Amino acid sequence: MIIDFILIFIAAAFNAVMDTVDHHFGESIFDNIKDKKKRLWFNSNQGWRNKYVDRDVKKGRIKWSILGFKFNKPVQLTDSWHFFKMLMIFTVCLIPALNIVSMGSIQYFNIAPIYNMFIHWSILGIIWNLSFFRIFYNYLLLKK
Repeated sequence: MIIDFILIFIAAAFNAVMDTVDHHFGESIFDNIKDKKKRLWFNSNQGWRNKYVDRDVKKGRIKWSILGFKFNKPVQLTDSWHFFKMLMIFTVCLIPALNIVSMGSIQYFNIAPIYNMFIHWSILGIIWNLSFFRIFYNYLLLKK
């Protein structure tokens, strides 16, 4: 259960970064970044352009080539909002995966473990919204 709390803390922090760069970039610690390229990566109003050649929509998406196959550079790597969303999703998905492995998947068919999982899920959701997310969003990611 401690690992779950740690993962929820991390996921909530990733989510707070997403909302901060999207809604409060100018008041955030990210607005102080001196390097223009890094600052544009964190600024969600501008970062979305990073997926295009020379940040120009008319020039099309940046392409990667692997083994002769060309595909668009993953948007998750082009700006901070998408990158931290990807990390948040991975972190949240890791929680049930670790629980299934540690508890044994056969237990998920019993009523008591399902009831316990619901309580556990509720507690994690409350912790996310009332503490970890707010600590990052309201305090740690904003300028002093």
